[in-house]
Amino acid sequence: MFSWNYKSTFLAMALGLVACGVPGGQEPAQEPVQPPAQQPQQPHQHQPVAWGQAPGATQTPITTQPFQPAPTPTRPAPRPPTPKPAETKVPSSSQLPAAYQQILDAHNQLRARHCAQPLRWSANLQAVAQDWADQLAGANCAFEHRQPNRFGENLTFFAPVGSQSPAGVATGWYSEVQQYDFGNGKFDFQTGHFTQVVWTSTTELGCGVSQCNGGEIWVCNYNPPGNMMGEFSRRVLHPDQCVATSR
Repeated sequence: MFSWNYKSTFLAMALGLVACGVPGGQEPAQEPVQPPAQQPQQPHQHQPVAWGQAPGATQTPITTQPFQPAPTPTRPAPRPPTPKPAETKVPSSSQLPAAYQQILDAHNQLRARHCAQPLRWSANLQAVAQDWADQLAGANCAFEHRQPNRFGENLTFFAPVGSQSPAGVATGWYSEVQQYDFGNGKFDFQTGHFTQVVWTSTTELGCGVSQCNGGEIWVCNYNPPGNMMGEFSRRVLHPDQCVATSR
């Protein structure tokens, strides 16, 4: 039969505590903790720092200058206006090639003998005349009037090239005046070139020239056209009529 002896148990527990190194009934000894040594505090000195300057930077003293007003700019003296060169009016006909200017001047000199007003050069008539001259040259130097044609027209051909001047072309047409009957004014194939040159109601002239077969073919167109039936007596005037009119 088992019997528990509480005294033996208590004694064994007490012996175990002694074996662990802790005296029975005492707390483990603890080492005292030393507080850290305190350094004496130095009083803080505040240094003035300029606005916008990093601490520790050397401060540069600011010097002020007395206010100086800005100088008033001076305006340069106005320059006198540059005189414009005188304008020279150049007649449009003076810009023509020499050959066309010569045939125009010759027409006007011959027309003046018959009280006919001077002609103006027409670029449009020149283009029409040049086109027909080129067509005639391209057709193996054909010689015929354009049909139909709302302008007056004179033609001539001569060879070799340069054997006749542009003024000589107009003079050749005018030479038919020797065969014209002023007393019985009417159209005639022998004088039709002359009458067109001096026709008083014509105001514009344009000519063209082309080369073929070693010669030159000239075409001149007139506006308004001359050689209108029933008007020869008042459109082709005798030189004496001009003299009488001027008196």
